Amino acid sequence: MAPKYQQIISVLLKASGRPISKKKLSNVLWHKCTNAALSQLSLRIGKINQKISNEYGIEIAIQTLWGKGYYFNDLFYNTIVKN
Repeated sequence: MAPKYQQIISVLLKASGRPISKKKLSNVLWHKCTNAALSQLSLRIGKINQKISNEYGIEIAIQTLWGKGYYFNDLFYNTIVKN
């Protein structure tokens, strides 16, 4: 998996289910928060979700909490992380 995808997964795993803002993720990945960076982030989250769905059958493992950010849902943690 490409480094940016790994960074996204790492940040979200370290957050232990707490939402991480799009701005914070963008700053971690590209050291800036522009519309282009936020668009790239959204695309990468979608691709990660697709990979997790294909591999483990968990649809939408990374969810969006409006106004708060992205987080891994409970099903992902209970099925993948805790095992």
